Amino acid sequence: MKKRTYISNIVMNNGLFEFRIFKDIILSKNFDIINYSTDDVHTIDDIIINITDETPDLVIMIVDASNINLYSTIIKELIKNDFKDIVVYYRKFKNTYLSIESTTIPVVTNLNFIIDNNFAELNKNETTTLDNLLNKDTYKECGQNYKNAMENGANMFISGFYDPELEYYGTKHVYLDSDVEDIDFNKFNDCLNINSALIQDNPKNNENFHKYFSHYHTIKENILKFDDGESGINFKIDNLSQINDDKKMDFYKIETSKDLDQLELIINNFQVNGTIDKSIVLANSCGFQKNTCVLSKLPRFRLDKNLDIYPCLYCDKSIGNLKEVHFNLLRSASRHSNTVKLSRKCDECIAKEYCGKCSMLANNISEEQYCNFMRNNKYVSEYLYISLIFGSVIYKSQLFLNSKDKCIQFSNSKKTLCYEFDSDVKRAYFIGFKLMKKYYLFGYSPTKIYEIDNRLMYVAEALARDISFDCLLDNYSKKFDIKVDTAKIHLAEASKKLKKFKVI
Repeated sequence: MKKRTYISNIVMNNGLFEFRIFKDIILSKNFDIINYSTDDVHTIDDIIINITDETPDLVIMIVDASNINLYSTIIKELIKNDFKDIVVYYRKFKNTYLSIESTTIPVVTNLNFIIDNNFAELNKNETTTLDNLLNKDTYKECGQNYKNAMENGANMFISGFYDPELEYYGTKHVYLDSDVEDIDFNKFNDCLNINSALIQDNPKNNENFHKYFSHYHTIKENILKFDDGESGINFKIDNLSQINDDKKMDFYKIETSKDLDQLELIINNFQVNGTIDKSIVLANSCGFQKNTCVLSKLPRFRLDKNLDIYPCLYCDKSIGNLKEVHFNLLRSASRHSNTVKLSRKCDECIAKEYCGKCSMLANNISEEQYCNFMRNNKYVSEYLYISLIFGSVIYKSQLFLNSKDKCIQFSNSKKTLCYEFDSDVKRAYFIGFKLMKKYYLFGYSPTKIYEIDNRLMYVAEALARDISFDCLLDNYSKKFDIKVDTAKIHLAEASKKLKKFKVI
């Protein structure tokens, strides 16, 4: 009879763990393979229950540098549940035994060891420890993709800008106040998922968090260190009113009326000139961007020593306590958000189409100040979005680094680079810019910068404003002094390129 064999294959894709079916023809011939169930599998506890409920004879863990943190916790929990028939398949390690929780588990680099049930070549006297598999440098093998994913996650945590279209369960980031002492991490279980990260600026020697958090980031000397390793980003956050050309800051906060005034000056300059002097990521910028509030999903929160939950940075409004049921916390967050919108009469406001409708304002910002700012600054969302792309992609590109002239000019709703328009209505954000007298477009999938000519920029700017084909054809023909039939060919080719580049 074939062994009932559960294969667990959790891989990191763009910084997020996801379940995948591991297919191997020879394994399938020799074992009764059990595939994972994705029903309600959100936390590590869910994974343990899912495995043990299947009552397999053997569990094979498909391990690599990106998921060893996660699997080390899963293995520990399985052993605690008296399940020890586990084999670790780690192709880039070595054939050995792993000593963990007073148990030895085979670690193999070739599936033939499992198929032949032959572990004779593995010397039990030469076991390896978890520290050899799991260490601070583990993620270095994951390369730039890992670093980029962690930086994107940090940007989400600070800015509060979690894509509202993403389907995810649970809280992604939990930040512990520095005065938080011992915590029963089991209280987190209902509100987390396998991609959750714990952030501390006063690290404690408590390894129990690994059961609940796949990532553990620490803040040391204003540096947010990813998984407590060497890689990280600057975490010093100044008030925007203190910005100047000498500061190398990445993050700023809006805490006072002076900060709002400074942001308005920056936006006005962007509207008139299309220029961005430096990248700015605002803490809680979700409150200033178009319909981006995801408070009701509680993707992040700060926790104080009393276990009170604060969803937004620099705002002392709590939505409840960690001791409460997760559903009740979500309901409380949603109710608070809706109550604020009703009291402000957001649905009747002229800014309703582009306002973030923030219900968790910084402590020193009044509702009147916020609402007046949003009504008077229609393009704040566009500016913050383009600034974010500029700082996270364009600013770090070889194109920009190798440019002698750092003056970059972006196309925006008020000022175009090539297309003459009589309306500032844009159908969608697209990012086109001019650098060293050359034109470029930013493509979304894959992320790439394309050098183009002025004609393609002209078409892109027109399509971004939803200009009709007949109108564009007439304008294009006149602008570049070409026949209508030739212009049709040009526009067809331009449309194909833009669709290929995925820029709009």
